[in-house]
Amino acid sequence: MEQLRYAKMGVGEGGWQLFAEDGEMKMYRREVEEGGIVCDPLKAVHMVRGVTGREVCHYFFSPEVRFDWESPETAEAGPDCASAVHEDEDAWEHLRSVDQVPTGISFSDYVNADANAVTTEVLTDADMLRLVGSVEGVTAEDAADDPAGAEAPVPTPGQVMDALDLLRHFAGAHEGTEDALDALQTYEKSVRPLLTKRTQAKITDFFGGK
Repeated sequence: MEQLRYAKMGVGEGGWQLFAEDGEMKMYRREVEEGGIVCDPLKAVHMVRGVTGREVCHYFFSPEVRFDWESPETAEAGPDCASAVHEDEDAWEHLRSVDQVPTGISFSDYVNADANAVTTEVLTDADMLRLVGSVEGVTAEDAADDPAGAEAPVPTPGQVMDALDLLRHFAGAHEGTEDALDALQTYEKSVRPLLTKRTQAKITDFFGGK
């Protein structure tokens, strides 16, 4: 625990001195003498960009990687679920051993920390065009209740035009979506004959034609 406490000390604390540097890698040492013998401990600090902590833990526990410093007998691969639980338990015990677990936080809280995370994604042009043919008002639960192989009802002309307006509004609210707007316009021109055959003509349709 004493060595861990010294290792966690920041730069400039406890006598740590920078003696080597190579890009993001920095090496520190601390002058220590035990029983007349010099035994300076070393500490390396390295920053890896673009890698998450979860990925680091995954490869640390991966048998294919650990073969480099452990024998196959101590790094046998088990079932995926068992391996994941083992990783979480080891990480939890390590955090507890270094007093990094806040009061009131349980192992269950740690494991399920990301269970309610809300994420978003950017729709591509293809995704937006694919949504044009979707039926409004149908939820995921409703779709799951449909019998296998049942065909979705054909959208009405009004639903198609509403979907086009929605996609056009979404694309217009963002920069760099000229291609999406052009694609929507092309699609609208191609399906308009199908829509006008099923809708009643308006008096305004006879004026201002392009």
